[in-house]
Amino acid sequence: MRAEGAPGLARMADRATLFLDEVADIPLAAQTSLLRFLDTMEIRAVGGQKMQKVDIQIVSATNRDLEDMVAQRQFRADLYYRLNAFAIRLPALRARSDLPVSSAI
Repeated sequence: MRAEGAPGLARMADRATLFLDEVADIPLAAQTSLLRFLDTMEIRAVGGQKMQKVDIQIVSATNRDLEDMVAQRQFRADLYYRLNAFAIRLPALRARSDLPVSSAI
């Protein structure tokens, strides 16, 4: 195996944006690792020996109520506040009254 390990998503997203879809489904143990990564912006490739700094913007999405999940201790509060720095809430198309019926199906 190469000394630097295989490239992962974070390394491939260096100087770009990484989209995390359905962050509510991330297990609590992995949330801890994600929070550590967000704090340090350092990664170590699987099989790699050294830490590498990356410059990544994070965009995350979910269709679940993360505030409720935080209250129920199903999602880490510190990770929620880190990811929620700039929130955009979009209603489902079917809930929008300003759109024609055909687009709400």
